Amino acid sequence: MTIADPSLGKSTVFRAGKLQVYATLGTALVMPAIFLAVALTVASPHQSGPATTIRVGADYGIAPFLFPAFWLLFFCIAAILEMRLQLVVGERGFRYSGPKGTIEVRWDQVDDIAIHWRRGARRGPLKYLAVTLKQPLEGSSQIKLGPSTTFAASWEEVRSAMLSRLEAAGGRPASVEMPLTEALALESALGTEAATSAAKAVFSGQLGVFRPSRFLSLGPFIVGLIAFAVTAWASQPHATNPSPSDILNGTYTTWPPPSQPPSVSLMVGSGLVGLLLWSYGWWNSRLTLTVDRRGFVLKRAFVPNLTVDWTSVRSVGLQAPTLTRGGGVAVEYLAVDGRPGRIVVGGLRLAFPTIPVLGAMDAAWKRAQGE
Repeated sequence: MTIADPSLGKSTVFRAGKLQVYATLGTALVMPAIFLAVALTVASPHQSGPATTIRVGADYGIAPFLFPAFWLLFFCIAAILEMRLQLVVGERGFRYSGPKGTIEVRWDQVDDIAIHWRRGARRGPLKYLAVTLKQPLEGSSQIKLGPSTTFAASWEEVRSAMLSRLEAAGGRPASVEMPLTEALALESALGTEAATSAAKAVFSGQLGVFRPSRFLSLGPFIVGLIAFAVTAWASQPHATNPSPSDILNGTYTTWPPPSQPPSVSLMVGSGLVGLLLWSYGWWNSRLTLTVDRRGFVLKRAFVPNLTVDWTSVRSVGLQAPTLTRGGGVAVEYLAVDGRPGRIVVGGLRLAFPTIPVLGAMDAAWKRAQGE
């Protein structure tokens, strides 16, 4: 959207997408409804069957309502912040209205605009836009846009628009490439030395071999052992202690204690969880991605090796994670029979380190094109 801003001149406005706001509001409403339904019907303390009325007080207290209330408040505030999120990129500067307030910067104060990366807690690497200033503003020489707040447009589109305005105002020339070397340095600092070494080998024209991290290979085996231990424990009969009502209303003996049969549901469920984790760990231990100057080879269990030459590759880019699918390196290519193919290296299914693989494949592909 283009507007005429009194302070910045002719400007382009970036906002959060409507689907993003609706998804946040839906998350705020759905989870408390499910939680309350379970807490007030299944966990009724004084009824043998489902509860028919909500009784707050001596029966429940306020405990079942605390978590839904905090959940609802948190995501409602997040939705309001997303609706207020705005970036105005004008002829004389830009204005960013984010969660921490509004800041306005003129182009003669800007030194550089780049995309940076950081490690996400659950969804892999996250990127954000970093605006470096010539002189510190409010005690900081860098303004970070994101990664917790995002716009309907991608960060590449936002950066391109800002660099074009900066160049038109007499600033540094607009650069096209994303600084993958900085991302590799960050990934190395976060502890993935093997993947970074493989990427550097590809940069120098040699062969690089990527594998999933040891955490994703050995971690499922360790957690699976715990699940199998729970299965073994659940398969044994367990002694039951008499309740206080039995002690007051009748005679009982303390030896031998009564016992209950094994918990079939717990035994089967934990066994399936352990089997799933072991299968996933074994799958990751078999994954190998080899990248060189001619192309790449992906080796997987139970699947024929995928061999792709760089001459048949049409694009190499980053696919952002969504609510249902993990992100990774998206490669579009032409198969041997001429049909278009696409594969995403990353996420839980092909759990390779995203940033080093992206840098290596992008560099090898462009070298093969003569760039």
